[in-house]
Amino acid sequence: MKKIYSLLIFCAALMTMTQAVAQESHPGVRYDGSITIDLFGSKTTLENQSVYIVNSADGTSCEFALYDFSLDGESSIGSIEVPNVKIAAGADNTKNYSGEKDGIELAEGDIIANCTLDGTETSDGTMAMNIHVVWVMDPTNPESNVPIEVTFNGKKVPGQDVVKFAFVDLGLPSGTLWANMNVGASSEEDPGDYVGWGEVDGGKSDYSWATYKWCNGTQDIMTKYVVDPAYGQVDNKTVLDIEDDIAAVEEFAGSPTTVDFEELLNKDNCTWELETINGRKGARVTGKNGNSIFLPAGGFKTGTRHSTDNSAGCFWSNSLCTTQAKYYYNANVMRFGVSRNNTISIDPRDHNGMGFVPRNYGYNVRPVKHTKTSGIENVEVSDAKIIKVYNLNGMELSEPAKGLNIVVYSNGVTKKVLVK
Repeated sequence: MKKIYSLLIFCAALMTMTQAVAQESHPGVRYDGSITIDLFGSKTTLENQSVYIVNSADGTSCEFALYDFSLDGESSIGSIEVPNVKIAAGADNTKNYSGEKDGIELAEGDIIANCTLDGTETSDGTMAMNIHVVWVMDPTNPESNVPIEVTFNGKKVPGQDVVKFAFVDLGLPSGTLWANMNVGASSEEDPGDYVGWGEVDGGKSDYSWATYKWCNGTQDIMTKYVVDPAYGQVDNKTVLDIEDDIAAVEEFAGSPTTVDFEELLNKDNCTWELETINGRKGARVTGKNGNSIFLPAGGFKTGTRHSTDNSAGCFWSNSLCTTQAKYYYNANVMRFGVSRNNTISIDPRDHNGMGFVPRNYGYNVRPVKHTKTSGIENVEVSDAKIIKVYNLNGMELSEPAKGLNIVVYSNGVTKKVLVK
């Protein structure tokens, strides 16, 4: 009888305190799916529901949020937000979540609820989260509490900034800063999004020419970034426009240039060592100043296959391959391998270091940040002529402008040049 009485109070409160559910933009990575609500044994399933995760920089905790919580899909009784949710690594790169929060204010503070949650997320971003909500009807009478069992089942939406990037100073001569994780990642060991070169949406199931954004379904005809009429309408674009750069996450940030990668690969600047975090192998790259970043060995995707996962790290640069005409449908990349003797190889003889691959491949992207005061001096390249000049947004210029320029020389060298 007391449970029935509590339910009547609950329903009456709901009728007077709810408000319309509105779709809004929220921080963190979004997971889309369905929510099943069990209220006194009566279950209701709501489709097209979302929850949000904001991860800590080290990936060991997060903030969980179910905004505009609704019992009927039409009206909201408020938001359930749980900070300091613990994340523990499980088998096969599974994440286990656990957390609790008391005193959650719903219905503009007229209702107080306690919440505990537990759940899992698999390596492909599939989440199952149990949200145990207790509506505290009367703090002095626990028997009057209304339990609401909420279960979310869904999947991570790709192509998002999961956490705000931290840009790490490795003490490089150029002053270039490297992000602490890949685009679309939730932690430093997470490979994040796999994208074709110049694509800004990750999470495709097929990385073939038929699905590549900048072609007509074949490698023979490209629709953008064309330097040879044999491949389509020439636009002479060889560096990603900012709208096509998934790493342009904030001002002065973008995908690395080939010069950025070469600087990182230079053993006079950084050491490369094998490290494993939560089962994910990768390269710990440490600068001379002791600061470091972790590059996960996430492999790459082509067609519907995922190759070299956990044995190679594959990263896009921001530039088209222009060194050989027969490879104009390729873009420049950096690759490292995990050797059989459990070391990191960046040796070109092992097909590592700098290279180029077809643009339709699914590679990871690690943002870099170039600041206006990065300390780069004017650069001269003897016996070579300037053939192209770009700003950091990838826009071609008629001549170097004041500030930082990306300059392509006739000998194939690309340099960052600061004009003061």
